[in-house]
Amino acid sequence: MPKQLLALEKDGPKRLELSWGGFWKNFSAKLDGVEVFTANGTAELKAGRSGTLPDGSTLAIRLETGFGKTGLIVTRDGQPLPGTSSDPETQVKLAGGIVYFLAGANILLGTIGFVFDVAFLKENLGYGAIGLGAVFAVLGFFTMKRSLGALIAAIVIYALDGLLSAWFALANSAPGRTPNMGGIFMHVILIMAMVRGARAISEIRRTQP
Repeated sequence: MPKQLLALEKDGPKRLELSWGGFWKNFSAKLDGVEVFTANGTAELKAGRSGTLPDGSTLAIRLETGFGKTGLIVTRDGQPLPGTSSDPETQVKLAGGIVYFLAGANILLGTIGFVFDVAFLKENLGYGAIGLGAVFAVLGFFTMKRSLGALIAAIVIYALDGLLSAWFALANSAPGRTPNMGGIFMHVILIMAMVRGARAISEIRRTQP
């Protein structure tokens, strides 16, 4: 049975335990071992569950599913708990991690092309990929420092890369055949996560001047 331990406040002890079975059956939220509320199945969690904690605050949980959704939303008096998917700091770290991933992927592929003399990688990526990876590395560093401008720049660059990839896939596809759009789908998923990170930076700046 999967379990997740969460703190009620930043840097606090992880006192809240969430556990559930397959398809979110037998979901349970416990604070210090005392059950706060339960839910049984996806439908009940999508509708949302809430309970009152000993200090009078309200713990609420709701499941969001579907394209671009963030999963299990856990809040206390309307504020996301630290470390959860809707926590702004978690979203910024995820966005920064994605930019670092793009940096590493570009540098790695570009380097492999030259070191192992892979013609396809040299022709399609080459030194440009290594340079782009270096740019993403710098942008990732500043994104982790909550630089909204750096993250927006990374989003724009990666979006342009996606548009070029789509054009290349369409231009080189055989007549009557549907081009492979897997790379475009990945671009969309990663860009959506980075956009959430950009919104999170704005929210952090607004609430923590």
